[in-house]
Amino acid sequence: MGLYDKEEKYYLMVLAEGTNECGAVYNNLGVCYYHKRNYRRALDYYNKALNHYAMENLDEDPCCTQTYNNIGLIYKVEGNYKEAQSFYQKALKIHEKNPTKNVIGYVQTLTGLGHIYEAQNAYNQALTLYLQALDIVHTQRPENYFGEGDIHHHIGTIYFVLGRYDESISTLIKALRISQTLLPNNHPVKIGILIDIGLVYGQKAEYDQALNYYRQAHNVLIKQKIVNHIQLATLYNNIGIIYSKKDEYSLALEYHYKSLEIREQFASQCANTIANSCLNISIVYIKMKNYHEGIKLAEKGIATIRQSQCPDHIDLGIFYNNLGTAYQDMRDFKQALHYFQLSLDIKYRYYPSNHSSIGTTLDNISYLYLLTGDISTSLYYQQQALKIFEQSLGINHPTTINCRTYLELLQSFD
Repeated sequence: MGLYDKEEKYYLMVLAEGTNECGAVYNNLGVCYYHKRNYRRALDYYNKALNHYAMENLDEDPCCTQTYNNIGLIYKVEGNYKEAQSFYQKALKIHEKNPTKNVIGYVQTLTGLGHIYEAQNAYNQALTLYLQALDIVHTQRPENYFGEGDIHHHIGTIYFVLGRYDESISTLIKALRISQTLLPNNHPVKIGILIDIGLVYGQKAEYDQALNYYRQAHNVLIKQKIVNHIQLATLYNNIGIIYSKKDEYSLALEYHYKSLEIREQFASQCANTIANSCLNISIVYIKMKNYHEGIKLAEKGIATIRQSQCPDHIDLGIFYNNLGTAYQDMRDFKQALHYFQLSLDIKYRYYPSNHSSIGTTLDNISYLYLLTGDISTSLYYQQQALKIFEQSLGINHPTTINCRTYLELLQSFD
């Protein structure tokens, strides 16, 4: 008999013997079934809990917010974000009326709702909720709450997505320090933070720093003799990206294929990461001027995303940009512009207007117009790209410097 089977047996016994805490017991039975992945049965018990709270006139009391949160979590796991959001917001309204009662529940509601917005790429809304939760933790200091590091981790990853790289690193390092005091060295959360810090340094073109954090994560995984794990696949993927940026293509392909091999073993839960591996391998092949392989893998990645997610998923913006680069190098400028424009449309929908990824596509369009002899249009797009790079990457980032040099060259032609 497993742990949750034993707990279920215990709570059923409590109900049979009679208790004044029926709502809490029903909620705990729902938790048992949630962990056993029997979500329909879990929802049945959560609804029994809510009905009991209503009978006791406690449906507006913070004691029932945990049940609302738990229902929201089930809908989130099932991908029903609209329903999940509605239950978290019910809990939030109750907490806002009683902000000092059940402070931990208040923080959990804010972070849970933040997770829903983050899952839908609504990063600014998620960030607002996480910062609000963190402020409550810092001012109220609730006892026996150990989730501060997790909040920092989520804030750090959102700063990364928004292109605020220095803030991302400082926040992720706070999360790492907290994890070092609370968690064992081999805990997956700590490994994930190390990987995320490396990811940000890679985006800042500080490749040695990125590899340093990746090696720390790798050492922990190897000490556990883990050779076939989703987290290891992420690590190999990120190391491959660094070597690709350093133009060490054989090493890049080696690590990307290691990552893809692991991800394909978990295909049912890794569709989007398989697509990500296809994207990164296609980037390497296109850099190597092996356009046939590059386009084939990019199209495979796009098909994977469309089958598993929404047709305008944020990752498609990167795939389309990659295809545009391939067709541009093949001198098929009409197709290249088509894919660059598709990329921009999606990136503008999901990213802030000064995100470096938008700058990358604008930079590519600028070069495309130069190749077609349209200097004035090329100059326009390059000016837009430089403005974004200066804001998001800083004036001394290698990408910004290259963009500025290229702009000066265009101005000499104009």
